[in-house]
Amino acid sequence: MFRWGRSSREKLAELKQQAEEVLRSKRYTKALSLAAQALKEAPDDPDFLRIRADALLGEPHSREVAAEASAIYSYLTQRNPTDPTIWVRLVLALLKENRLAEALAASEQAVISCPNVAGL
Repeated sequence: MFRWGRSSREKLAELKQQAEEVLRSKRYTKALSLAAQALKEAPDDPDFLRIRADALLGEPHSREVAAEASAIYSYLTQRNPTDPTIWVRLVLALLKENRLAEALAASEQAVISCPNVAGL
């Protein structure tokens, strides 16, 4: 966990590393908890928003949970429209919600926004 005497930025960096590790090990509930903790400090941090959305999609979920994930990814594509990874995640979230037309539109927008990425 955190060590006292460290700056807020250092604490967030440490928390991000922990959250990424638990996310990679598919411990989605723990990743959600770490992301929530960080988002209290930095509510608009794109890394922790992405971690939250990734963890939401990793858990067995309802449509509402998938909707929250797709809303986060949609927001992140507006903040960084040239990040192909976020576009792919948005498309996957929309597909999990069975929002096929919107998933297709997002995939088309990804190709436009990321023209130099192979595979899009």
